[in-house]
Amino acid sequence: MGDIDMEDLEEGEEEDMEEDDDDPEEVGPQLLGRMVKVTHLKSRADLIGKEGKVMEVYPDKDRVGVWFLHTKGLELSIPLASVDFLPTEPPKKCLNEIN
Repeated sequence: MGDIDMEDLEEGEEEDMEEDDDDPEEVGPQLLGRMVKVTHLKSRADLIGKEGKVMEVYPDKDRVGVWFLHTKGLELSIPLASVDFLPTEPPKKCLNEIN
């Protein structure tokens, strides 16, 4: 019985891990405008913990172009593995776009 419980637990853990990865299911235009936080970046340790906005997506390289909020124009291409996607609402339409 202990082995069966352990197998069930391992399967559950795998499912939980898959659910945690629901932010970017695949690299594509749906990531544009999403807010991210840098978790690790060897080349720019000063950006760890900083938040930014995805401005470009490079699906063939698993990277995103991030514009950082704490600067006035710094945009870097960063690997997806180096950022966490923050929970955000989809962008709202401007009042002049509503019919």
